[in-house]
Amino acid sequence: MAELTVTDVRVRYGDVLAVDGVSFHLASGTTLALLGPSGCGKSTLLGSIAGFVGIESGTIALGGRDVADLPVRKRGLSMVFQTHALFPHLSVLENVLFGLRARRRRGRLTPADRQAAAAALALVRLTEYRDRYPEELSGGQRQRVALARALVVQPAVLLLDEPLSSLDAKLRAEMRIELRELQAATGVTMVYVTHDKDEAFALGDLVGVMNRGKLVQLGPPEQVCREPRDPFVASFLTDANLLPGRVRETGPDGCTVVLTAPAPEGAVVGCRNPHGLPSDAPVLVAVRPRAVRVGTGGRVPARIRFSQFMGDSTHVVAEAGGCDVLAELDPVPVPVGGAVTLDWADDDAVALPPGDSPESATRRAAGRPGAAAVAVPS
Repeated sequence: MAELTVTDVRVRYGDVLAVDGVSFHLASGTTLALLGPSGCGKSTLLGSIAGFVGIESGTIALGGRDVADLPVRKRGLSMVFQTHALFPHLSVLENVLFGLRARRRRGRLTPADRQAAAAALALVRLTEYRDRYPEELSGGQRQRVALARALVVQPAVLLLDEPLSSLDAKLRAEMRIELRELQAATGVTMVYVTHDKDEAFALGDLVGVMNRGKLVQLGPPEQVCREPRDPFVASFLTDANLLPGRVRETGPDGCTVVLTAPAPEGAVVGCRNPHGLPSDAPVLVAVRPRAVRVGTGGRVPARIRFSQFMGDSTHVVAEAGGCDVLAELDPVPVPVGGAVTLDWADDDAVALPPGDSPESATRRAAGRPGAAAVAVPS
């Protein structure tokens, strides 16, 4: 197991800068979950660490040694792919032994190799399946074979590229637990790429959010979720409503903001101010849908425009002065067209500097009933 340090790495495809100056340090035995939308550069960054993708500039160091110019086979890494990449003509045991065989002169395995493979299969609870073939396994079992094959060679770092995306929701949830337990049992350093925020929060000691080739925020899951650096992170991670306003006063516990939307203009709300935004600064107030209270006596009058029962919750879109605000409520019927008020606790709101444009977030949400929309007057 080794620490991983990536410094100012850039990857270019023609005129496109796919990875733009990414830097981070990952201590030995910890997991980094890289999260971001499609095309943000997260898989390209993972490929550059593995050695599949060449870098334009920067350094990639494993255990303090720069490996950026080394071929894949000399980096001491293992990778688990979305497709599992198992050999259909080999048994489960032979698939696990494949990496060890490739490292031996003329492919001759030692007794220690076979013991290591047996231990890896026991670790993923597949000992009794050792003689089966991939087509005889479930999706989760195939993924566990791929994990055993990756771990048996004792990699310096284990790289995983959306390994659970082809599984159903229930199996993904089960595999998240198994992956966390495997990491704890082996102590392996992991970089895990995903577009699923639940996976990132469940697996990452650190969560890195990427957008347009840049690592825009890096930190523990709770910190990244509670103190997003900009509107993009808030919207992507929590589907936050982004309400434009201006800071009226600041204090040790946060700030007060005069909202410019939703109507009525001039509503004053309190919020946390982790970025230290000064008085009179333009801001976007981020409020997660789960924090929005729908009822009477709140600060923002609204009307229910859309209501969707989701099983364990009800998603509501409330129109407030031409703005759509998403709320996630208890699973009870909410009639469309009803007059309500919206409110939230000051500690559930955070003031952010205007960054990724509200209009772009609105376009991302368009056509998705129940998706969070930035509160921009229509």
